[in-house]
Amino acid sequence: MMKIARDTKERFALTAIAITHRLGDVGIGEDSVHVAASSPHRRAAFEAASFALETVKRCAEIWKREVFCDGHGVWRSNRDGEKGVRVDEDAAEPAAEGAGPEGM
Repeated sequence: MMKIARDTKERFALTAIAITHRLGDVGIGEDSVHVAASSPHRRAAFEAASFALETVKRCAEIWKREVFCDGHGVWRSNRDGEKGVRVDEDAAEPAAEGAGPEGM
């Protein structure tokens, strides 16, 4: 993420940028990545923050443990499967209706 921050700062001629990723439990709907960017012009800061967030989602290797209603949990990378799909060898199909991830 430091490389993403440095590259984004240079690309958008920012004054400063900070990117953080939360650790520990993150509830459904809660933010896990925060980006703050400053620039002499707000449009550049907004565009840079959006660019940095999308780059983190696409490029940073982030692992999380999804825990389902039944208590079953699976470790997955941000590049695994689709939302609500268990990606361990025991479950090759989408989770049952209402049995999506309860938290991370």
